[in-house]
Amino acid sequence: MVKKLENKIIGQIKELENILNSKILGREKMVRSVMLSLINGENVLIKGLHGEGKSMLLHLIKKHSNTKTFYKQIHGQTSLQDILGVINALDFKLGKLDIIKTDFWDSNIQFYDECLRNSELLDFLLEVMVERKCSKSVLGEIDLTDLISVIATTNPTTEHYHTEELDYAMLDRFGYIVEVGHLIKDDITAFRKVIREVNENNGNDIKTIIEFDIEKLKGLSKMVKDIKISEDEFKLMNMFFINCLNENVEVSTRLSLKLKKSIQTLAFYNGRNVTNEKDFKDSLELIFRYRFDEKVYHKITEKLFNREEFELSENIINLNMVYNKQDVHYQEVFDSTVKFLKYYKLKNKNFVFFSDDTKQEITKIFGQINIILESHIGTMTMNRKIDSIKELIEFKNLIELNQFFKNIDLSIQTSYMDLIDIDKMEKGFIKSGFLVSKKTQSNKARLEISISVLDDVTIKSLDKFQKLNIKLDSEDKLSKF
Repeated sequence: MVKKLENKIIGQIKELENILNSKILGREKMVRSVMLSLINGENVLIKGLHGEGKSMLLHLIKKHSNTKTFYKQIHGQTSLQDILGVINALDFKLGKLDIIKTDFWDSNIQFYDECLRNSELLDFLLEVMVERKCSKSVLGEIDLTDLISVIATTNPTTEHYHTEELDYAMLDRFGYIVEVGHLIKDDITAFRKVIREVNENNGNDIKTIIEFDIEKLKGLSKMVKDIKISEDEFKLMNMFFINCLNENVEVSTRLSLKLKKSIQTLAFYNGRNVTNEKDFKDSLELIFRYRFDEKVYHKITEKLFNREEFELSENIINLNMVYNKQDVHYQEVFDSTVKFLKYYKLKNKNFVFFSDDTKQEITKIFGQINIILESHIGTMTMNRKIDSIKELIEFKNLIELNQFFKNIDLSIQTSYMDLIDIDKMEKGFIKSGFLVSKKTQSNKARLEISISVLDDVTIKSLDKFQKLNIKLDSEDKLSKF
């Protein structure tokens, strides 16, 4: 796990992320990309329609943290003086060359709103983003040692917005690219919450201010390099870039390294020293999802995981065929279900990549599995029920079967017996680890003995319970009702 010091800073970044998400609803990807840029120093491009919280993002970061920020709304008449500052007239009269500086010079985060409104500034912006320096003022070349990340926004490149497309070289300088449409289309649930709870999210200010150790924050990008990328992620990266090549999509070596860094950053952000597949998937979304044509992106990514998605679909089809057979015997249904569950348990960690349609099919088939298992097991004798649960117990941790296991009743009742005999039996059952309750009637009593499948039940404990059931039955001590 990452060190305690880094845990503190990462915790602060996550706290800031929560604040931002509470104020800019439905824009989790946009917020996440900026939070990751605080760790790895990558630049962020936010492409999207007007009035959707792009500018508000930086104002909230400034309001709720001690990071130094510089914000500039770009338009056709914006000059470098507006960004860097103007010559100090008093010093100039005394023969000194200096400028009245803006917040640009010591900022940790720079935000250029509508960066494409003035194409003459792109050369300046490129130098700031890539080299972290500025040589465009009368002061000569100065390193921007405090700068962590540059965030730029742009409206869509359509005639309605009078913006031009960024060239590939400029686009390559952004580690993350996120696109936002109008919230009512992107996330109507979040939109409804905004219009209903606008006072909660905008008027009643959260007072928290995150006090970062800025020097430590600036040093996080070096620590990201120590995160180990697993061999599986290297294979996925290799396959992804080969798919890009086959689809004639331009991917520079620089961009491939940005993907590698992002995967490491996500693992670091989540307190792990080794990356996993979700880090890879989330990085693809934040880096490539809006970098080229949407259909091409989906085609490239689907090729990465198509085999397992196809395999899963085939398994679902086969199971449905068994379920829909006429006069099918339950044993065939049960055996086919167990076979499917074994496959699913082995593969389900990869299903985060699958399409929404496939995920809906998974939900649908598990709905059937839950109903079929519960209805059949509910009618079995206790002995057969326990045998079936033994075969299913390895799937107890599948969240899709949680309700099924929760509803399983593994309980037996004794017949009414003398209190002295019941009390003696009760002590023995409790000592054996069973759950026991007693019901008394006149001078007689009976016991209900059970085990909970949702607890740490094992084959051994099921065997023990089964032997008890058989023993009580053979001694004619089980209730017949």
